[in-house]
Amino acid sequence: MISFSKDEYPVLAVQDLLIESLLKDTISILESPPGSGKTTVLPLVLLHSGLTEGKKILMLEPRRIATKNAAKRLSQLHGSVLGETIGYRIRWETKVSQNTQIEIVTEGILTKMLLSDPELKGYGLILFDEFHERNIDTDLGLALIRSCQKLFRPDLKILLMSATIGNFSLHKWGIQNKPIQTQGKVYPVQIEYLGSSGKRIHQRITDVLPTILSKTEGDVLVFLSGKREIFDTESALQFVAIPNIQIHTLYGDLSFAEQEKVFQKAKSGYRKVILATNIAESSLTIPGVRVVLDSGYHKKVSFDAKTGLHRLQKKRISISSATQRAGRAAREAPGNCYRFWSLEEERDFSEADVPDIVQADLSQLLLFCKAWGEDLENLPFLDPPNRSHIWEAKELLTNLQCLDEKGNLTYLGKLCVAVPLPIRLAVLCVKLAELGQKQMGIEIALLFEAQGLFEEVDKDFTKLWENREKILGNLSHAKTMFQKLESLLPAANPTAEKKAIRLSGCMSFAYPDRIGKLREPSDKRYKLANGQGAIWTNEESTPPKWIIVMDGKQGDQDIEIKYWIAISEEEVFTLHPNRILEEAVCILEEKPDPILKCVLQKKWGQIVLSETNLSLEKSQDSLTKLQSFFEKYGYRNFLASKAGGQTFLNRVEILCTYGYIESDFTEEVLASKASEWLLPLFDFQKTNCKLLDCEPLEHLELLLSYSERMLLEKEVPRYWIAPTNSKLLIDYSNPKQPKISVKLQELFGLRETPSIAGGRLKLSLHLLSPGGKPVQVTSDLESFWNHTYFDVKKELKGRYPKHPWPDEPWQALPTKGTKKQNLS
Repeated sequence: MISFSKDEYPVLAVQDLLIESLLKDTISILESPPGSGKTTVLPLVLLHSGLTEGKKILMLEPRRIATKNAAKRLSQLHGSVLGETIGYRIRWETKVSQNTQIEIVTEGILTKMLLSDPELKGYGLILFDEFHERNIDTDLGLALIRSCQKLFRPDLKILLMSATIGNFSLHKWGIQNKPIQTQGKVYPVQIEYLGSSGKRIHQRITDVLPTILSKTEGDVLVFLSGKREIFDTESALQFVAIPNIQIHTLYGDLSFAEQEKVFQKAKSGYRKVILATNIAESSLTIPGVRVVLDSGYHKKVSFDAKTGLHRLQKKRISISSATQRAGRAAREAPGNCYRFWSLEEERDFSEADVPDIVQADLSQLLLFCKAWGEDLENLPFLDPPNRSHIWEAKELLTNLQCLDEKGNLTYLGKLCVAVPLPIRLAVLCVKLAELGQKQMGIEIALLFEAQGLFEEVDKDFTKLWENREKILGNLSHAKTMFQKLESLLPAANPTAEKKAIRLSGCMSFAYPDRIGKLREPSDKRYKLANGQGAIWTNEESTPPKWIIVMDGKQGDQDIEIKYWIAISEEEVFTLHPNRILEEAVCILEEKPDPILKCVLQKKWGQIVLSETNLSLEKSQDSLTKLQSFFEKYGYRNFLASKAGGQTFLNRVEILCTYGYIESDFTEEVLASKASEWLLPLFDFQKTNCKLLDCEPLEHLELLLSYSERMLLEKEVPRYWIAPTNSKLLIDYSNPKQPKISVKLQELFGLRETPSIAGGRLKLSLHLLSPGGKPVQVTSDLESFWNHTYFDVKKELKGRYPKHPWPDEPWQALPTKGTKKQNLS
């Protein structure tokens, strides 16, 4: 092994501190900037320190290209053949031997290794490189390693490495030791903000690149959001024909041979222009790069737990990512970074990206945890997974038959854990393999692996299948993937019925929850088995009766179908007979008038195939639905809508306010006693009930005892008897100020204001003229007689001369009629 210089690799300045920390602590932290040698030299130093006592070192990288390049660089520095002392493992490719002491693997590989060997017996140290990226596999791998430490391997050491470890706290894990920090070979970066523009990014790059090339040196690294922008920019640059440049592309599913070209020197007199996604943001050092052009965007997969759909969305990068990108220009010498946004816009950038575990689909992660033997919620994650996403993951895995109803891993689930495919495709491949159609399953999986083939909106998957030879011919690792899957998938089940299954039937194994049926023959809307809605948006073709929605985007209400395949009703029922069930369902139809009804539904998932009317008593949900409706509608609101309902409630309120009874008829009281006054209103032997078409007051009054009802009539009566013996209805619309409307002459001889509740609540008197028109409102009759009455008398006596207008009304006889009528 060659010796290394601290000047060339600054991380060596802290190697003694680092080894001391690793000997003392189970988890150590290294914060070291790019160019310090933490990826390319430190693993060799730690190997030869004797720290692992003969056990191997495992280093994790977030990407396949970084994994292979790190392994290649380490083997060069070590002076050995790649695959001997230093090796690597990535999906579909392994290069290790019995002599390998340092293995570099992608983070997802670690999970597979732990499932096959939970103790990691042959390893003494696990290095998490670029830990700041916080991929979901990073968090899962670290949680499982910490669990491994606790259960089996207290001697196993962990080293977290990143240039920006300080962006998040590890204290909530109980990790109190501070990061060991070292300097890197830092070169200055001149940053220039070019601002935003209405032009598309490939147009902007072709506009500014000639000028930037004229005033800078070295190769150019251009960060774009995704492959589409890369291809557009590549075409635009070829069209304008800038002299003396070599255009390269760099993205995740580019063949390794093409990726390798990026690291090769340009031809003499030429400069490389590398169009890359965020794959080049960290973990990689591309020799010769002195200039970075940053679009300020990246593509992130977002997960909608409600629909179960994944969307690759273009989003703004974080400040942390912008810093990483700019740093690519100054790995070997001073550089320049041109940002296609303004400094003012940058103030709205987030400091760091949200960890995947908070926002991602957790179905694969949950499956691995079940295989590990631990509930996902109990593992020591740095950030707890989103609970709603956990629930959706359990629902999906149960639907795919990977978990049973109790949440335990099924035989199918165990088989799928070993298959390095997304869970839906793993289920499809395993089921087809057991049915003797392994090749077809693998070819479907290969189609999905061919990234970028799903570009068009509203695409029939059948057309992609018919064109599979051409598509798979462009997939560089298709042969390797086919061989690997063929060896991993189970042999055909000798007891299973051997029959050819059509493509649509195959896809139903992967997407049973997204099988849909047209709601109506003339409609374009579907009801899916998972209960969601989907809509056919292709105006040029007729929607099939049954469909499998493989992908789509969320519309205003329903999923807009993007990738689909038609399936026959016969296939649905034949391939998934156990999903057909009959259930008594209580349905609330709120418009035009709320009706509660019960039907016997024959369903496939949530798709209703037929309905038969049943009596409401046949459904266990009838009472719950009825009460839920009234809780939402409001019990008091319901009563107020009935004749005399609001008056009764307000009278009881007054009785309670003045201490005659302990409790008023509040929403809570009415809800708690609904079985006594509300439920008897409905006949549950019928098939439906009109919820608002009933009269509840008779039952409601029975909630009061006999003595309370007597008190109600006595202290808060419905009527007041005037001095003329007129029976006047008391208006209780305002319980704090009940009122009566009465002709003024009927109150003659009455000095005190009428009252209720034992004289404690005076009635508001709305006094009327002999003709019944409003005259005055008072709650103090005596004051009215002594003062206001005379003004009223002066105004009305001429208008009603036949009616009495005494000077002392409190002593006069009450009357309903004229003077002559009174004399007679």
